[in-house]
Amino acid sequence: MVHIDNASVLTTQLYFDDELSDKVHAGSAYGGRGDRGQLNASDGIFDASLIVRAKAVDGGYVGAMTFNVQSA
Repeated sequence: MVHIDNASVLTTQLYFDDELSDKVHAGSAYGGRGDRGQLNASDGIFDASLIVRAKAVDGGYVGAMTFNVQSA
């Protein structure tokens, strides 16, 4: 959520590439939890323009997303 002012809020959802999600879920933090239940293609609100491009850094991942937000 991005609060533009006291009355205006942008709420959105971000996504990760399914291949990256598979790698993360196969790691030690998620490995014992079984298969993940949702793929991007079967998510009813998935929007490919909201995929966070991430790269591997120091044993983890770093990604960034920029939003241009203007109040009306």
